[in-house]
Amino acid sequence: MLPALVDSGSEMLTLDYSTLGVVAVGAVQEQQKQIDKLADENRELRERLERLEAVLRDSATKR
Repeated sequence: MLPALVDSGSEMLTLDYSTLGVVAVGAVQEQQKQIDKLADENRELRERLERLEAVLRDSATKR
């Protein structure tokens, strides 16, 4: 998946930990973007649900 992190110059494969942190930070930043987007969507859906429930409550009390 990230072959640039693997050093195969010897008999054993090794991992270049100095660049692993950069990759990890990038992954965390991408996840945070997704979390923020989902949080915004969740907030919008909750507000929409509250408005719909209010309309239903109002129409029920008018009967």
